[in-house]
Amino acid sequence: MATDIERALVACKEANDLSMFLRLLSRADLFAHVDKRRVDKAIKRNRLDDALHHRHWENLRSTTPHDLTIFTRGALPQRVDAVVACAVVPDSLWGGPGRKRDLVINPGTPSEFRIADANSIGPFLAKVRDAEPAPSGCSDQLITHDDATLDAELLHALACGGHLAVHGRQPWNEVGDIYSCYIDDVTGLGESWDVKDNASWTVQLARLLAGSNTDPDLENLFEARRRLATFDPEGARTPGVWFAYADQTTPHDSGWIAHVVSDITEYEERMIGDGVLSPDEFVPSILAYDFGRAVPFSRWGLGARFASFAEAEDGIRIAGRNARAVYDSWRMFSAGYILGRALRFGDDDHMYTSAVGPHHLLMNTPESPWRSVDFADPTCV
Repeated sequence: MATDIERALVACKEANDLSMFLRLLSRADLFAHVDKRRVDKAIKRNRLDDALHHRHWENLRSTTPHDLTIFTRGALPQRVDAVVACAVVPDSLWGGPGRKRDLVINPGTPSEFRIADANSIGPFLAKVRDAEPAPSGCSDQLITHDDATLDAELLHALACGGHLAVHGRQPWNEVGDIYSCYIDDVTGLGESWDVKDNASWTVQLARLLAGSNTDPDLENLFEARRRLATFDPEGARTPGVWFAYADQTTPHDSGWIAHVVSDITEYEERMIGDGVLSPDEFVPSILAYDFGRAVPFSRWGLGARFASFAEAEDGIRIAGRNARAVYDSWRMFSAGYILGRALRFGDDDHMYTSAVGPHHLLMNTPESPWRSVDFADPTCV
């Protein structure tokens, strides 16, 4: 597999343009294989700096004692049980005091390149990286792997995880060894989800796939709205009518219903202003927030090695099927995801804007899967 960065590196290599090759490398996500036992021990002791932040050449050394080996994301090899893919920074690429090491980039791939004396390359890459202007505005990015082996259903399901993949600048269409990197995948699941093994990962994934991570009381209001829309579509878009119907047909307190309906319709007005919804549309459900997170959650479990490839792929596929059972388009799925995220975090405006940015990129970029994969029937091309 490859991404745009590997293709650009190949072009520089063919043009014998070392300067541009290194500039591209300085902007790329870089990884090295590190002994899994060492990393797990550091994670357990919360001493990641010791093992990885100030990376000594011994940590990055390949099977040959004279090389430092690194990979860009699209050139990572197949999983090897004894080692894990960890992110590295250019500053770490040095041979150690008094040691001269070759730097090998993407061995065994078309972008493979060998540079003598890593001691001089690390500081150069760091200098180039630091000289790059800071990105202005949104840093979301749609990254696609070349992979002809993924079937239509799996592509659709992976695209349901597009919001977080784009915002995190991760490939959207990958079921691979890592999501971000091994350390981030492990620590992220532990800190945010209290997931530390296959059993706890399975429990949390089941909740996401069932839509039960989302507040069921909130979803009850959307269920009432959907019922109302079957005989009064205009009423489903009218706060007062929706409130009255929900007040009559759900067991919730009238004050709570009024407050939540007001919050939801205010967000929908904002989404209309931001071009997420058209004026005649309303969000039918917020279960997309669970289904949309189930995709990266499956990939995190795989990256942390809490789940097998088969388990992760099953979770991804089910998330896609469940999304199709509730929504009829990428637009409405995305609106449900954005609203669910916004309601979950309340006044944290970043949680809204950080979902709207990926929405527009995925809806409007010609190469986006949301432009090429039919939501209702992924097999249609």
